[in-house]
Order: sequence, then C-alpha cells, then structure tokens
Amino acid sequence: MTRPTRWPTWTPKDIDYLGLHDVLVEQHIYTSEKAGYFEPGESWRAIIEGRTAFDGDKPINTHGGCPSMGNVYGISGITEIGEAVLQMKGECGDRQVRPPKIAVTHAMGGGPSYGVTVLQRRD
Repeated sequence: MTRPTRWPTWTPKDIDYLGLHDVLVEQHIYTSEKAGYFEPGESWRAIIEGRTAFDGDKPINTHGGCPSMGNVYGISGITEIGEAVLQMKGECGDRQVRPPKIAVTHAMGGGPSYGVTVLQRRD
C-alpha cells in the first residue's frame, strides 16, 4: 500500500456522520461539540430537534449506539467503524443516511483509553 503524496484535508465542518461511544446519553452533547460536529452549546438543541436522527442533517449513531446493542467491552469501537463503513457504502437499508464522504467514530473504555477514527470515501 502506498501513501498518498498529499494527505486529504478536511475540517470538522466537513463531517457527514458521527459515531459515538454513547454509554451515557450526555456523550452525544459534549463529544459531538468537542469533535466540532456542533458549535459549543448547539448540540442539545440539535438532538431535541431530531437533527441527529438517521433522517436528520447531522446523524449520530444510526444503528442505535450502545443503548441498543449493549456496552460490550472491547467491541463497541469496531461496531461504530462498521456502521460508518456501511453508511458510506449505502448498505444500511431503512436507517441509511445520505452516504457520508467523511465519517468520524469515537470509542472509549478501560480508563483513559480513547480512539478516534476518520474515514473518507473515495469517489
């Protein structure tokens, strides 16, 4: 595998899909703002307005997140990546969003262990 000569550039405003480790519902609020998906203080309103639902303009966890799957230690991060990839490929059926160009996933667990994955679709 060869590295591109120039890494793609993007900003948080370019994120089309966000997958969060959401064991606690408030993580939708503060993690989406820390990721730059929403401006500080905007996420709570976006959630209430339904903008983060699969049919909203700023989807988060279209597969239901940890509340729908459980918080299985060591695997929730890969489920976020899997969902992002399926969304990017347009293979999510009833929960399909407009296929994202940039997807970011966030996972945490085991104390201070965090992981962030940025995926970019090549057209």
